[in-house]
Amino acid sequence: MVSWWPHDNMHIHNDENMQGLLYIEYGFHATLMLTGIILAYCFLSILRESSGKPAVVR
Repeated sequence: MVSWWPHDNMHIHNDENMQGLLYIEYGFHATLMLTGIILAYCFLSILRESSGKPAVVR
């Protein structure tokens, strides 16, 4: 995850523009939060599926 590099550089070049700051923050942080929610949902759905099935012993 090298997203810190463009993130910091965008902050440097943005200067005092608050609208640009909002775009930068939502563009980087909201997408990471959405990805975390999707991963948590997938992990929980896998746990739910595996808890209902008996273990197969070979």
